[in-house]
This record gives sequence, C-alpha cells and structure tokens, in this order.
Amino acid sequence: MKIKVKVGFTICLLIFLTVHGVSQPIEIDWQQCYGGTEWDNGYSVLKVNNGFLVFCGTDSYDGQVFGTHGKSDFWLVRTDLTGNLQWQKCYGGSDDDIATKMIGCKDGGFLLCGQTFSFNGDVSGNHGYADYWLLKIDSLGAIAWSKCYGGSGLDWPTDVVETADSGFLVCGMSNSTDGEVTGNHGIYDAWIIRVDPYGVLKWERSYGGEGIDYANSILSTSDGGFIFCGTTDTQTGDVSCNLHGRSDTWIVKCDAQGDIDWQQCYGGSDYETGDRIAETNDGGYLSVSVANSTDGDVTGNHGGGDIWVIRTDHTGNIIWKKCYGGTEDECAYVIKPIGEGSFLIGGYATSNDHDVSGNHSIPFSGETDMWLIKISADGTLLWQQCFGGSMTEAIEDIQVFPDGQMLLLGGSNTSDNSGDVQCTHHGPGSGDAWMLMITDSTEVGIDHQKPGLFAVVTFPNPADKYVEFTAKGKDITSETKIAIFNNMGSITGKLTLGKGESMIRFDCSALPEGIYYYRYRNDRSSGVGKLIVVH
Repeated sequence: MKIKVKVGFTICLLIFLTVHGVSQPIEIDWQQCYGGTEWDNGYSVLKVNNGFLVFCGTDSYDGQVFGTHGKSDFWLVRTDLTGNLQWQKCYGGSDDDIATKMIGCKDGGFLLCGQTFSFNGDVSGNHGYADYWLLKIDSLGAIAWSKCYGGSGLDWPTDVVETADSGFLVCGMSNSTDGEVTGNHGIYDAWIIRVDPYGVLKWERSYGGEGIDYANSILSTSDGGFIFCGTTDTQTGDVSCNLHGRSDTWIVKCDAQGDIDWQQCYGGSDYETGDRIAETNDGGYLSVSVANSTDGDVTGNHGGGDIWVIRTDHTGNIIWKKCYGGTEDECAYVIKPIGEGSFLIGGYATSNDHDVSGNHSIPFSGETDMWLIKISADGTLLWQQCFGGSMTEAIEDIQVFPDGQMLLLGGSNTSDNSGDVQCTHHGPGSGDAWMLMITDSTEVGIDHQKPGLFAVVTFPNPADKYVEFTAKGKDITSETKIAIFNNMGSITGKLTLGKGESMIRFDCSALPEGIYYYRYRNDRSSGVGKLIVVH
C-alpha cells in the first residue's frame, strides 16, 4: 500500500509539473567539436551508413581543416557513430563561400547549398557579385556537378528541398535585376528557383513588393507545388495580404509553376520575421518566427524577440499561436515534427527567465545557449533545455532517432570547457562546429527493445538494498551503458557493463521507494525496463 500511495503522488506531481511547463532533464550521451583556429560552424547533419555526414562552414586552415581554397569554404565532415572524425573535405574558391544547408538525395548522393562570392576553384559560372551555389556530391564527397545561379547583385539562398522528380527547389533572396533573375519588384525579393536533377535551371521567380522581402524556408507540397515562409515589409507587387507593422511573417503557397495559390501575413506593429515552416499531420502548417510585437496577431510576448509559433490550417488560417522565451532575445532555426503531433524546435536563447531556464552564458552579455523545446500539438510547452557554456552556442539542425535520442548540430564559441561544452575546442576565442547526442529521458518508458537479440534484465525486482543488471543475448562483447531514471525523468544512477561482462550490481538502498526506469544501449542494441524499489 505504501508504494501505491507514493507512486500515485509522484504521478500526480509529474502531471502537475508537465502542465506547468517545468523543464525535463536531458542526458548528453556524447559530444564532439570540429574545426580549426578560426571560425567554424555546423549547419546540417545526416545519418549515413555507420556514422554521420556533417555540413559546416569554415574560415580555418588548420586543426582538423585541410584543403581550404580561400576566405571561407564549405566543409564536409564524415564521422563514425560517436562523432569521431573519419575524413573531411573542403569546397570553394578563393573568396567567401558560405554554407547554408545539405540534404540527402533519392539517388544516394547529397546536395550542398550555399552562397558563393568566388569565380575559381570548385566554383564556375558566377554571374556577378554573390550567387546561389549548388554542389551535388556522392557518398565519398566527390563532386558530381556544380552550378551557380543569379545576377550581378547579391543572391543569397536560405533553404533547399528535393522535388518528386528528383529535382530541387531553392529559396532565398535577391536584389539582382539581370542574369537569371527576372521580375524583381524592389530592394530585395524572395527568389525561388527550380532545377532538374542535374542542376539545369527549369524556371525562376521573384516574389515581393517595393521593399525587402525574402524566403527562409521552403517545402514541397502533395499537389506538386510548394510553400515558403519568409518576411515582408511592404504591401505592393505580389504582397496582397494585410501588413500589420514594420515587417510581417509572410507565408506563400504556390502551384507547380510558381503561381501564387494563397498568401498570409502575420504580425503586430513591430518587426516579425518568418524563419521556418513544417507540415502538420492534419495537412496544415506550423511556422516559426521571431516576434517583437505585443499586439495584432502576437500575444504573450515575454520581452525582446520571442520564438513565435503559428499553427494554421491548409490555407493559412490561424488555429493557434504562442510565444516562447524570456525577457531577452530568442530565435529558432529548425523545426522537427515528431510523434503524436508534437514538435521539436531548436535555436538559441539569450534569456534565463520565463520559459527559459538553465542558460549557461554570462548574464546580460549578449551570449546565447542552444535552446531546445518540445511542444505538443496544441502548443503546450512540454519541456525545454539549454545547452552551452559561458560564450555563444546555437542549434542549426536536429536529427531524431529511436529511444528518445536526438542529435544536435550547431556552433560553440566556448573554449574553456565550461558548462555543457566538454569537447576539445580547436580555436580559443573562435567558434567550432559542435555536435552532441542527447536523450530525452521522458521517453524512457517507451519500449524499443528487440526481443531475442539482446536484453538487460534485473534481479531481484522489486529490489531493496541492491539490484543486479544482467546482459543476455548476442551483444555481450560490446560495452553497454545503463542509465536509471526516476518518475520525474531525473537520472539517479549510471552504470557501464564492460566488454565481456554479463552482470553488474547497483546499490539502491538509498533510493526512495517507487517505480524507476532504466535505459541500456550499446553499439548495436538498446532498450528500456522497469525497476521497483521497496524497503
């Protein structure tokens, strides 16, 4: 009876804390820093066979960076499953080549996207000042083709997506009025290009008015068209929705030929900027912006710039909208739909109040932490976590795996091994690409175990003074990590079964009575189990 009372109280407390948005602990499984003595930053990461492919930008010419071409290069890093560098390659010319995004392609290759100011090296066909640059590579990093797109002005790509016919849509901004850029309406337009699988330009289109308009994120849609999310500060030209203030989040749905189906402006009297968009499981959309307003469509701003999430139906009508942040500035760079209609949102946080807690950066310094939040389908903040040290960190990409594991990629300026940043930094005072594998401890109750291959079992269970964890199956020859969590998701113990070891004993005499969960993982298997402690 004692256990039932205590467990019932714990469950009620867990529900209360979850409803009120208290952060849940996240375990860092491993981390790596990549770079040289200058500036390096990570932008995209993909799971590949027995490891990861990491797309970075680099200004370095030493440390782990070899073969640079000029001022800034695209930098591709291949790692093993725990992030150890296996090989690296640089791409570029003698001027600045600025990385934006990498995507995997249906043919097994990869597309690298960014901006180039170069006219030599790996770059050819630059139309003037700065062009969109697409680079198709194979799994070993060899170049299949390289193409530039633009005019004599500044053309800056921000996102790319593969289309159903294995071509590509690229969005960004342009102030060119010549070359391949047609129909510019003002200072900057959102510029969308459609290319075939070999990079041949099929069509291009400028979207905007007389001011500054740009696209930050693009998705292919099931009808063969696309939707982009960006920013507008005008109400002329293509912009037919009602502008609320200085700038609005601008979402535009187009058909396969690039003609506008519908558009919506969202905002208040101050500045809003649209950053990312994702599809929801009901055919609608979830967009992420930075909101500075406290009126109009914007409610609940905590101060400064908040992460502003808008959930809409399939034609852009608002279902709900919410602000997340603190009294300083927050920003999001990535959205990841996950199970049960929920989303992960990653970026950075300057604040350490309201929705943000655990920020490691120096208060009021302008430095930032990586900030990761999980929200439900109705926008409820399920948990939040800051990752970082005394300087500046930010999330640029997220990959989600079974067992609650998530891979975060971004950049870190912390070189003093403070806070969470505990990898070898290659340039004191400069930035490294920072990649870390983390585990959402709120997922430990979900059984991802593969019966018959490998398992970790407990005896006695219920336990009093001790419990034995015994490995059974085919993977006993590899090291197995075991983490024990209480019902609040807090880690109460960590164990390691060494190679060849089949049993390890854990002292649980000091643990309060109740229900606990344990998660185990080695190079080939993972799973979870339940442990009851009774005294």
